[in-house]
Amino acid sequence: MGADVPTPGAPATGATRRRALLALALLVPVPSIAVLVAVPDASGATPVAADLFYVFSKVWLVALPLAWRHFVDRRPPSLSPTTRRHLAIGAGLGLLLCAVIVLARLALGVAWLDGDDLRTNLAASGIDTPAKFLALAAGITLVNAFAEEVVWRWFVVEKSAECLPARLADWSVPLAAGLFTLHHVVAPDAHFGPLVTVLGSLGVFAGGWIWSALYRRTGSIWPCYLSHALVDAALMAIGYQLLFP
Repeated sequence: MGADVPTPGAPATGATRRRALLALALLVPVPSIAVLVAVPDASGATPVAADLFYVFSKVWLVALPLAWRHFVDRRPPSLSPTTRRHLAIGAGLGLLLCAVIVLARLALGVAWLDGDDLRTNLAASGIDTPAKFLALAAGITLVNAFAEEVVWRWFVVEKSAECLPARLADWSVPLAAGLFTLHHVVAPDAHFGPLVTVLGSLGVFAGGWIWSALYRRTGSIWPCYLSHALVDAALMAIGYQLLFP
């Protein structure tokens, strides 16, 4: 993972573009579909088939890029090496984004986000105590953020660049950010109001753009992961405050 970022001058053949488009078509819609099919029934429970598809979607999002690299691109495994300077850049960007999130929360207050609705939605999934929420927050911050960087920065940024003419390769950054935002629009829209959806989507797009650009610059997912984890930690802290004031 990493160190394979296409350079703006690197030509991409028609076959390469077709393979990249196929890879994106097989990957990008899956998390959005998983959210759309997870519609609670009359009792508030999610159908078993939807739960199974959700688990499948999580496995698919990581397994497809790894399998594609080995069997289609025929590249060796990589630990995505980085440098301390790049990690410092990632940490700095993460702290800057955290400051923006905190300032936005202070400016907007909590009236725009109903803690009761959030509590109800999480309780339906069994997240009804501080300990359970903290376990969920740790999983999102440490595990999910890493998986998203592997998928949406390494794989999607690279495949987006391969889809574009060489002179437009840097446009893979906003393209990948847009694709990253899609399922983050569907998820809040299914549970919260339009204001939360719009604000959250803008924030996700901005974060996706920053991390995609950082990946293009460094060729490593680790600075992006560090920045992403810091942002998720800030969001989870706000969520905890809303749920357990």
